[in-house]
This record gives sequence, structure tokens and C-alpha cells, in this order.
Amino acid sequence: MNPVVITIPTYNGVGRLAKLLESVACYDLRAFDTPIVIVEDPSHGHVHDAYDALTREYGLDIHHLMEWSNMHGAAKKAFDYVIDRYDPRWIIYLGDDVLVTPGALSNMIGFLARNELSTVGLVLFPYWNAHDLTNGNTPKEYSGPPLLEAKTDMYTRDLDWLPLVPRHPHWDGEGFARPYVNVNGVGFAAHRKTYERAGGFAEGTWCLDESLSVRTWMNTDRSIVCLPGPPLVHYFGASTEAGPPPHHLHTHEAWERAMGMTKQQAGELSYQRMAEREQAVKEEMRVARY
Repeated sequence: MNPVVITIPTYNGVGRLAKLLESVACYDLRAFDTPIVIVEDPSHGHVHDAYDALTREYGLDIHHLMEWSNMHGAAKKAFDYVIDRYDPRWIIYLGDDVLVTPGALSNMIGFLARNELSTVGLVLFPYWNAHDLTNGNTPKEYSGPPLLEAKTDMYTRDLDWLPLVPRHPHWDGEGFARPYVNVNGVGFAAHRKTYERAGGFAEGTWCLDESLSVRTWMNTDRSIVCLPGPPLVHYFGASTEAGPPPHHLHTHEAWERAMGMTKQQAGELSYQRMAEREQAVKEEMRVARY
């Protein structure tokens, strides 16, 4: 059994993936000691060959899907693949639209490897959205100078700005992982057995992160936490800009068909379960090794 395996589903994003892997090579090289599996949702023409060339360059496993599966489908097939091939205890999901600041992946890998967690099923990475770090768009949590002129600079500039990205006070909190209502498709870790008991990602909705979060609260006795530490940087909107086939999977109607409840009902249930389990989670997180 592998303690941790990383999977990165990707669609029409070989340039984004190349930048992500470059950021790992520059600022978190030891993360390559953990198996990394790329799963390609079928892209356009020559991109398929470019993915093969990129993964050969880094010595990574790549699995090509045979038909477009949308957000949840590619994630589900990625999880199925790594469970079958690697037998992991934890699976780290990364979007192909993130970059890694120094130590961001190793921080998560180390947390999962050092602790035998009994109350936690999903762990959210800390992150900034790239537009948070741009001129004129800095949120109240960010007090430093703008690091990018525009969010597109994330993929056109050298990566020398990444070490300047500060930790995010919202995710850092008091320095302990803490209960959180849902993970985000930016990046998260899933306890493999909890993922299976939850029922995995819901079919028929674009909201893979929210569906797995709700199912974890509904179908298991484990909780969700957000991890403090070095953040990822996320390019918001990349999955839409990649030009997926037309679909209606992002609608509220699609969510209700897939989940059997409205988003409001799902949110109320999730907050209720989080409150019921909060004390036990906090106790375990305060003695966890970071």
C-alpha cells in the first residue's frame, strides 16, 4: 500500500500542467518522491502527444481516458485508476490549474503520512486565487504588494514570484487544521476508505468537490478540515476556458438530480454534521503532527 498518491486530472491544459510541474521541480522537489498520476480527459488532437512528452520528461504515469468525462467523471476515473494501480491510503487531488509555492505539496504529504487520523476524511489545501494577488484586486486577507499584473501572468511569467506568496490567514487560523464544511477542486486529499464509503463523486453534476463533501458528511462518520501552511495558487476559470463540450452539468437542476436535494438543503445538512463532530475533530487536530 502507498501511503499517499497524487492524481491530476487534466483537459486541454498541457501548458497549465507544464507550469504546475515546473513549480514543483523549482520549489517542492521532494514531492516527486510521491507517485504522481496524470489522467487526461480526451483533449484536442496534438495535445494528446504533448501530454505524453511532458510526462516522459518528468517520469510520471499518465492514463488517457477514452471519452470526455467532465469534471466529476475524470476525477472519478482518476481515483479508480490510482486505487487499482497504487492501493493508496490517501489520494491527493490537484487541479491542473494550480501552482505550488515552496513546500505546499510536501506540507500536505507530510501531514497525511505522519498522522493516523481517525476523525478526518477530506483535507483541503490552503490556497490563493491568482486574481487575489493582482493589481487592484487584493482581498482584505492579503496585505502585501501585488505580485501579478493580471491573473494570466501566472502562466506567462517566470516563477520567481512564487516564493513571495504569503501564507493565507484564513486557512492558517491558529496554526492547526480545523473543521471546514467542504473541500474545493483547487486541491484536496481524500482518505481512500472514506471516499469509498461516501460513494465517491456524484454522477451528473459539475460540482465534484461539493458532491464528495456532502456525501462525506451524509454517508460516513468522518469530517473535513482545512490545513494551514504554504498555499497553492489557483487560476480561477481555467476549466471553462479549456473549452469543454457543451453541457448543463453546472446547473442547480443537475445538482438536484444527482444529489436528491437542493444545494441549500445540502448546506444545512453539512453544517449540522460539522457542528456535531466539531469537538472530536478539534481535539485530534490539536495533537496532530504538522
